[in-house]
Amino acid sequence: MAKKPAGTTAFKPTPPRKQTVNMSAADSAAPTPFSPPSPVATPVATPAAPTPTVPVNDPNSASNIQSQADAAQKLRDEANQTFETNRDNATKEANRRETIAAVKGIFASYGLDSLYATIESYAKLDYSASTVSLMLRKTPEYAIRFPAMKALNAKQRGITEAEYIAYESSAAAYEVQYGLPKDMLKNNITGLLEAEISSAELLDRIQMASASSVSAPQELKDTLKNYYGINSGGLAGYFLDPTIAAPILQKQYNASLIGSEAMRQNVGLDVRTAEELQGLGVDDAAARGGFGTVSMAKGLTQGSGDITNNKELINATLGGNAAAQQNVERVAKSRTARFEKGGSFYSDNKGGSGLGSATR
Repeated sequence: MAKKPAGTTAFKPTPPRKQTVNMSAADSAAPTPFSPPSPVATPVATPAAPTPTVPVNDPNSASNIQSQADAAQKLRDEANQTFETNRDNATKEANRRETIAAVKGIFASYGLDSLYATIESYAKLDYSASTVSLMLRKTPEYAIRFPAMKALNAKQRGITEAEYIAYESSAAAYEVQYGLPKDMLKNNITGLLEAEISSAELLDRIQMASASSVSAPQELKDTLKNYYGINSGGLAGYFLDPTIAAPILQKQYNASLIGSEAMRQNVGLDVRTAEELQGLGVDDAAARGGFGTVSMAKGLTQGSGDITNNKELINATLGGNAAAQQNVERVAKSRTARFEKGGSFYSDNKGGSGLGSATR
């Protein structure tokens, strides 16, 4: 065994003590039943109050109120849209009617009522009146009504429809005024306009046509035929021919007037001399007097001795040719000297002898 260290006391366990229980008589008479200890109560959480449930079809619910507001706004939007659509349609319809009325009125004045259906079809496409008018000018009906427009526009010499119609009206009035055959001018309007024959020039041509065909004396008709090969039946048409320049027509007409006066006085006159006199400014009145003088001096072109000729007489009397005048005066004086005992060969209305002064 192990040796105990010095100074230590040996450990002796204490015996258990006996417990004395004081029991009363009652306790000893009836034993108390065993009751287990009560468990500690665990706290229970109080549940939250449930959210009250609102019926789905409750008209006073927020969602229903919003839905009602949205539906009302949609109705208002649709009503506004319908109003604007109806207003726009009404405005477009009013514009269409205005376009149709305006364009129909214009083209009716052109005699193009046949384009009414076309006007309405273009207006239904919401084209403006100016656009419709431009489109109508490209139709075959328009080209037939205003045939000269294409050529004039191509030359950048276009005129308005009103000017075109005014030209037609003037031509029709001239036709009646100057007694030209019916529709003669109407059938020549296109060519006259394409040739840019103005209204003033047209009147000049008509006057020449009328004077040479309607009221012209036979001598003028014969001279025109002899000089230029124009038959009496085609005189008016000749002067209205737009392919013949107005200055040429005027020259030929005036030369023919001079030639007709020479024919009336029984004086021979070729076309070249007639045109020369016309170029010198001799008119029909001067020609009438001058050829009267030439006619009375014809004796100077005949016989023996000093003589002159018809051309020299004309140049001296109407042409203002000084050399011709001197020669005719010399011949006249020579004849006077030969016949001075029997009077002069030619006396004017004042009793003097000679041809007198030249008339221009």
